[in-house]
Amino acid sequence: MTSGGGPIDYKNIDYRGFIFLVHETYGLALLHCTRKKKKGPHFQLPGGHIDDFEFEAAAKTCGGDRKKQLLEAAKAGAARELWEETGIDVRASLERLQPAALRGSDTATELSCELKKRLFFFLAANDADFLSSNSTSERLVGPICAEGRHLKVKFSVEHSGFTFEKDPKKSIAMLKLHSG
Repeated sequence: MTSGGGPIDYKNIDYRGFIFLVHETYGLALLHCTRKKKKGPHFQLPGGHIDDFEFEAAAKTCGGDRKKQLLEAAKAGAARELWEETGIDVRASLERLQPAALRGSDTATELSCELKKRLFFFLAANDADFLSSNSTSERLVGPICAEGRHLKVKFSVEHSGFTFEKDPKKSIAMLKLHSG
């Protein structure tokens, strides 16, 4: 977020929203991506680009509060990306997305959950958030790890699997391979 009083420059800045999807029993869900040839196989968080319409909708409800607009647009974008990438749908319950504090407080230029125009949120998940084996989706997939085999997601074409990781240090190492 830029300091100052003007509108958020979402037309020229590529804001993105990401979700730490944490299952109450199995840990952090990481999506396996094998379709990006430049990066090779890697794990990543669900999320991606925040669309213009999400900024515009947030502007209508935030009364000119730029921080609130950015936070609400990022929640909507992250929830939409989660749904597109996994079939897990929290778009109607954005209050479940809690900002993931990356520093103690907001700065003049960034929210506490923001790093390099990327905004991060926690989502506490349980079995009910995942799809059931009874779903009619043709791309219904369970985790590649042994834990939580009964939990299913519906993948977009960019992902080929997912895993759960309970150990935060291992999760960070797996994500660093993607982020560099």
